[in-house]
Amino acid sequence: MTTPGTRPPTQATPGAGVAVENITKRFGAVQALGGVTLTFPPGQVTALMGENGAGKSTLLKILTGDHRPTEGRVLLDGAPVSFAAPQDARRAGIRIIPQEPEIIPHVSVAENVYAGSLPRTAGRRLDRAALRRSITDDLARLGFEKVIDPDRLGSELTAAQRQLVEILRALTGEAKVIAFDEPTSSLAENEAEALFALIDRLRARGIAIIYVSHRMKEIFRLADRIAVLRDGASAGVLDAAHTTESEVVRMMVGRDLSSLFVRQDVARDEVVLELEGVTTDDVTDVSLRIRAGEVVALAGLMGAGRSELGLALAGDRP
Repeated sequence: MTTPGTRPPTQATPGAGVAVENITKRFGAVQALGGVTLTFPPGQVTALMGENGAGKSTLLKILTGDHRPTEGRVLLDGAPVSFAAPQDARRAGIRIIPQEPEIIPHVSVAENVYAGSLPRTAGRRLDRAALRRSITDDLARLGFEKVIDPDRLGSELTAAQRQLVEILRALTGEAKVIAFDEPTSSLAENEAEALFALIDRLRARGIAIIYVSHRMKEIFRLADRIAVLRDGASAGVLDAAHTTESEVVRMMVGRDLSSLFVRQDVARDEVVLELEGVTTDDVTDVSLRIRAGEVVALAGLMGAGRSELGLALAGDRP
């Protein structure tokens, strides 16, 4: 019996999913990966974690055909595969949702999603009726029908909507493995929740999910397993249900986090930065005091003016 609010355990099929064996990747004299062996089983979410420069992006690019390994091999459903280009990986059922979306600005969301496989009439013209049926069905199936307009032009999309287009594009066709690279970096809370619900459904369908994020709350919300890279090598794989944030961080950095920081008492009465009624083209009448030793979080939704205020403070905006 499963405790309410928890996921039932998922059994991986032996030999299924995608795996890497002794993967090494060198760029000239620089070794980005060294002898990495990992498995990504079907029906499970494997969080791929590590500090910046640990090799996560390089490993994803090998899985999706952007890079060829210097040594080692990739296995899909137990059989060795070699991808000369990303199209080969896609045809094999491996998808990636990149951190930086690639959007065609002058066509609609629907045309962006099915770019390269648009439905055509007998006269080779775009079949808009078939396109409308496909995008309507897919948005409903994936739970995004209320968060994005299929008729909006690519040039009119917000950063969050551009990310959703990449997710929709990756989920067209038959996917066996889907890698998400920092997918919530531009998403609002409701959009992120729709994404998490989608990932739960994809897991239930037996798809192998690779999830890259630095956000611990998301990792422990989604992951069955946590695979950690450190300095281009595998530091180990943890059962997400039986580990802690501290253990994950310790594995990422190679030592206990408390040894990296020494507590210092800093006087907090000295105001080092003060804003009075700061107004730009993007923000209005912002007043703020920041004292020595403080960490001030600047929060707000996409478009609220956080970045613009920072640019004004740095002298980049008048």
